[in-house]
Amino acid sequence: MQVNILAILAATLVSYILGSLWYLWLGKSWRQAVGWSEDGPAYRPSPFELMIGLIGQLVMAVALSGLLNHMGGPSIRVGLITAFGIWVGFILPSLATNVIFQRRSKTLIWQDGLHWLLILASQGVVLGLLG
Repeated sequence: MQVNILAILAATLVSYILGSLWYLWLGKSWRQAVGWSEDGPAYRPSPFELMIGLIGQLVMAVALSGLLNHMGGPSIRVGLITAFGIWVGFILPSLATNVIFQRRSKTLIWQDGLHWLLILASQGVVLGLLG
């Protein structure tokens, strides 16, 4: 099994940028769903928060790369199918459980859930293309 560090770094960077754009696009809707006042200051993540997000996506890209290699080698098709399976089987149920038990807006299930699908799918495509 060959580890392609450049593919992993590219998958991390692409997914991080797309995830950032996702939340920029949601903006006000996401703030409402988490219960933050529209009158308050704009949300600006701290450098620490941004770094944690980046490291988390790097860990995901490494894990997804390993799974794709164990499944016979990366391809876009296998990358997308695997990403969707991880999302449906692990991410979405975990996220939904947390949101429900925290008694937060159910809108967050879809806003945050689709974010994670975007992250996994983009990583699956990049890893499928670059190996």
